[in-house]
Amino acid sequence: MTQRGKLERGKMASGDVRVTARQREARALQLRQAGLTYAQIGRHLGVCESRAWRIVQRALRRVVADPLGELRQLENLRLDSLLMAVWPKAMAGQLEAVDRVLSIMARRARLLGLDAPTQHQVLSIDAIDAEIVRLEAELRGLEADG
Repeated sequence: MTQRGKLERGKMASGDVRVTARQREARALQLRQAGLTYAQIGRHLGVCESRAWRIVQRALRRVVADPLGELRQLENLRLDSLLMAVWPKAMAGQLEAVDRVLSIMARRARLLGLDAPTQHQVLSIDAIDAEIVRLEAELRGLEADG
């Protein structure tokens, strides 16, 4: 075999290894999403627990930039799975499934911070007293005019 043929064969083998590694990462991520421990993932992939952890972490780093993002991404994947499971029933008009979809959507909104915070106005006794005095003065002014 020529040198060029060996190089091309080596590149293909290297590419195949990358595809296999990506497939392993995807499978590890699916298993983690399903709630399996790293030891269980390792058994599924035929690797030790620490290797399974490294595979999952590498896969998550590809899609997540920060540590909290890792957890959010995992939760989002789980919510996606749940949503896909109940969506057809909700779209068919099954009210219980519609409620489930809305619940999943509400959870996702909280997770991603999509909802505006609830604003509360707190008044002190002094502020309430001042408002009463202001309203009484306004009423006296109206009575004087009328």
